[in-house]
Amino acid sequence: MKRFAALAGVLLALAFSFPAQAQPGDGSRRFERNQQQRELRREEWQRRQQERQEQEGRPGRLTPEERQQLRRDIREHGRDVYRPRQRRF
Repeated sequence: MKRFAALAGVLLALAFSFPAQAQPGDGSRRFERNQQQRELRREEWQRRQQERQEQEGRPGRLTPEERQQLRRDIREHGRDVYRPRQRRF
């Protein structure tokens, strides 16, 4: 009786493992498909960004010199609006 139970357990284990063996490699195909979809979405996003920039007539990012000048302008104009900062000890 013990042998029968052990044999039945082994057969059940084998029967349940067959579906897992049915399609080896499906995970890698799914990964590749997801990767392709991400690339397509990224390309679409970049295309839309470029179209917006062309419609607005200005570049999307500032150059380092433009950023520095913007900071200087903000600091300079801020002096007219805000009182000087007090040091804290």
